[in-house]
Amino acid sequence: MIDAHFGDMARHRAFQRHASGLKQKISVRGTELAKGVVSDKTRHLGGDFSMLAGVTKALELASARQRITRDAQLFLEVQQLAVGDIQTIVQKAVLDLRILETNDYSTSSAIASNAMRSGLDQIVGRLNTTLAGRAVMAGVASDAPAVAHPDALLDALIADLPAGASAHSVHDHVVQWFAPGGGFDSTGYSGDAARSARLDLGQGNSASLDVTAQDPALRGTLAAFATGALVSRGVLALDPSAQRALLTHATDDLARSDTALIGLAARIGTEEAHLAAAGSRAAAEYSAMRIAQTDLIEADPYEAATLLEQAISQLDILYSLTARLSRLSLAEYLR
Repeated sequence: MIDAHFGDMARHRAFQRHASGLKQKISVRGTELAKGVVSDKTRHLGGDFSMLAGVTKALELASARQRITRDAQLFLEVQQLAVGDIQTIVQKAVLDLRILETNDYSTSSAIASNAMRSGLDQIVGRLNTTLAGRAVMAGVASDAPAVAHPDALLDALIADLPAGASAHSVHDHVVQWFAPGGGFDSTGYSGDAARSARLDLGQGNSASLDVTAQDPALRGTLAAFATGALVSRGVLALDPSAQRALLTHATDDLARSDTALIGLAARIGTEEAHLAAAGSRAAAEYSAMRIAQTDLIEADPYEAATLLEQAISQLDILYSLTARLSRLSLAEYLR
């Protein structure tokens, strides 16, 4: 058997260190080849990280703008869907009410008032639409429903009705109650003010998310349905002709609110277009900065593959040399 001498141990340690270094090179070059990124950025960039830092910051900003734009687009999309549903409800109600106006009053009045009450329930439901737990029509106070329950709205309207009311005075009362500064703002609307500042999308681009249930078009729609729904609560019950006149007022108001809702939908659509354009610009900027970042720290795949092959070959040679110098064989061991 071969005795281990001091020279053998020193040689063993030297070979061991060399093998460890080659294994480290193999690991590094393998990682570069797999990920396509240099492992030693300091050496690759010559110690100058200013350009890489600038590109990385621009990349992060572009990513943030993309995220903000997507969230805002989704928010406006939900608002647009709610307004579209409200338009559909209004248009159907106007058509049905116009038909009922031509029928015998004894049946049409009750049907019309119940339809208006049903419409009020549906409108309030759409105005209380939520997205990820946020009420989209409640302004900055999005943690609660935007509009109170329909029964609460009607109770508040009835409580403030003037004495000896006529169809005209009831109609005026409802219109004033839903007007800015009226009872709706203090009792019916549970949200808060709209976002005052426009959403900054970078590069001078912005979008507005200022639509709430206090928008004039939505106030008018609520007022029209509430006017007709009061008949279902027995308002002017002693004067059937006054009830019919009140329903006519409500129907006319609904027809006008349809036009206002078209304008509101167009306004939201304009902001959606701004967001779409800003999103495209942010995506293009993100792609450009990603390419620039890759160019700065990209590992040459051919160089990495060559160096990896060299390191593997050197390690193989080292193992062979170690075995030869140590005379590692069964015969030598048994000698």
